[in-house]
Amino acid sequence: MSLTNDREKYIGACVRRARHRWAPIDRDGKIRGSREDLAKRVKELVPNSLVTADVLENIETGRTRLKLSDALDIAIALGVPLVNLFVDVQKPFENNPLFPDGKTNLQIYDEQRLDDFELQAEDTDFKKAGRLLADTNKLQWMLKAYPVHGLVDISAVAEHKYRMALREWNNSQFWIYTDKGRFRMGGYSKTPQPKRGEYSATKQEQVELSLKVFKVLVNTVNDIAKNLNWLGRYAYCIPDEMADRILDAVAEAGRCVQSFDVDAISVSQPKYWDVSFEELVARVRKSNVESLD
Repeated sequence: MSLTNDREKYIGACVRRARHRWAPIDRDGKIRGSREDLAKRVKELVPNSLVTADVLENIETGRTRLKLSDALDIAIALGVPLVNLFVDVQKPFENNPLFPDGKTNLQIYDEQRLDDFELQAEDTDFKKAGRLLADTNKLQWMLKAYPVHGLVDISAVAEHKYRMALREWNNSQFWIYTDKGRFRMGGYSKTPQPKRGEYSATKQEQVELSLKVFKVLVNTVNDIAKNLNWLGRYAYCIPDEMADRILDAVAEAGRCVQSFDVDAISVSQPKYWDVSFEELVARVRKSNVESLD
């Protein structure tokens, strides 16, 4: 067998392990780790991606070479650093055959993560832009997961209790990871796996979760404003599509904050940014910046 084929099979095995190990768990506690599941996730996050279930099969079996663009799409869908697709995390002290200098998987992984850390530490503008994107995604998710009508919907509170119970149960179990997937090997918790519909919420729990959501919404909006202000100060620009996302999310958050039953959760109204969000976004909107050139 040629060295090239060996490399492709090794990479394919790493991709397969990553697909199983970092497979998402759906709302019913089912692991979504099939090739079809991953291909669907890729399509959701990277609409123009060419990664399909058939492409994944060819990559994992070593029949085709993994392209950089496909690797990036897969890593994005799994929510892992790109290096995770090229190292065997189950064998940290073995030499990685992809690198001729005899480095172990652990050395390669640590060096790559160190590079990422140095980039974040040194390139403040890059870090600010990353935080802006992360906070925007967080805000949109919060608004979808915890709809507010005076207080957080009581059904969302019950759903929150179920998700927390499911997370705690998963953490209490012992799992084994193989090339064929993740398997449960028992655990130290004797309680059965939580099921949706078993949880209800009290008025007090509704108030407590509403307070947490209220604070997160306000803090996230303020963080977005700070990063917008920073990027605008140094003449950076963001795509119009992202600018619209920010404006829509912040406007919806503002409506939610204003609708909170402030007396019920005993907090004061938030302090708003001195400059309107429309002005902050206008400073960094790509079409506006380009029109000034």
